[in-house]
Amino acid sequence: MRKTRTDRERLLGLYLDDHRAGAAGGVALARRMLKENSDNYLTATMRELTVEIERDRQVLDDVIGRLRHSPNRIKMVMGAAGAWLARLKANGYVRQYSPLSRLEEFEMLSAGLLSKASLWRSCQLSLGGRPELAGLDFDALCQRADNQRAKLETHRSRIVDDAFGSSVRER
Repeated sequence: MRKTRTDRERLLGLYLDDHRAGAAGGVALARRMLKENSDNYLTATMRELTVEIERDRQVLDDVIGRLRHSPNRIKMVMGAAGAWLARLKANGYVRQYSPLSRLEEFEMLSAGLLSKASLWRSCQLSLGGRPELAGLDFDALCQRADNQRAKLETHRSRIVDDAFGSSVRER
């Protein structure tokens, strides 16, 4: 059975809503990581990534607006709330930021950046020819997401070492 255009537009709206919720969570997570790492080796990277992630969320908002889709506000709130609720999980420390928190937040942000790159690739394939999206360079957005993830990944070994120590590698 062939999907109708209306059904496809509805599915596209759901897809964009899901990614917008993830973007809200990603911005909240990046801001938290910047706050908690404002005086260490992650500071410069997190400052740069936070600005870029916020800008990318604005681009997604622009795509949603140009397509005249009304975003699902509940999903947007849930995305930001999910990032906040993740902070409540046990991290081995009662009242302070933990090296385990840093590692888990790093991995969540890395996964989010991978998901964002996937979003832009899917948009490039399915929306690239739409006149209302003229001027958007999905190729550049894909590359930027890949570059953001690569910048973040340069810190993986140090973050893992902070959490578990070098003895983990020696075994």
